[in-house]
Amino acid sequence: MATYFFPGCKYSKYNPKSSDILKSYLLEKYDISIAGCCSLDYKKLNSQDCAIFVCPTCAAILEESAPKSKVISIYEFLLEDESFPWSNFQMEKMTIQDCWRTFDHRTMQEAIRSINKKMHIEGIEIPNNYEKADFCGVTLLKEPSPRYQYLAPNRFVKNAIFSPSSEEKQKQAMMKQALNYKTEKILCYCTGCMEGVKISGHMPIHLLDLVTNGL
Repeated sequence: MATYFFPGCKYSKYNPKSSDILKSYLLEKYDISIAGCCSLDYKKLNSQDCAIFVCPTCAAILEESAPKSKVISIYEFLLEDESFPWSNFQMEKMTIQDCWRTFDHRTMQEAIRSINKKMHIEGIEIPNNYEKADFCGVTLLKEPSPRYQYLAPNRFVKNAIFSPSSEEKQKQAMMKQALNYKTEKILCYCTGCMEGVKISGHMPIHLLDLVTNGL
């Protein structure tokens, strides 16, 4: 059995330093193989393998295109690491922004809350959280990627809520979403969500940036 880490193309581009730190940690401690883009490297997996993902889109593609493999989020994986060096953020308040792409991934969502507690972050919940999550920045207000049609049709075609809109309507939707926020910093685990939060005038923080802070 092999274990592959899918670091997420968009997160790796957003914060290459953090991504490289995490990849080095997983490689050195667990001898985990580092995969590339999920749209291609899902083909490397077989029924005995395990795939660790960062990006919610990767999760959907891995689950649907390599359905016999074990698929787990990096957050769930790191929670099992008893010696992981969690940083301490002194009970700083941050609003948790769940992503629509994870609305039925309760174990991942719970893992994110557990990590917040380990890092002494006071996570502030918004009404549309967990299974009610319906936000992914402006991504859901644009045309979906053609690759979704064949790589993850259940998530992104059959159960999709894409509604392509003008840039003005996209901005209006982000400002409306911001009415749910009670803190300046918004904790995200999806780069699409981060882009939307930034448009709203708040400060998006990717959870992995905080996780790798202690490495």
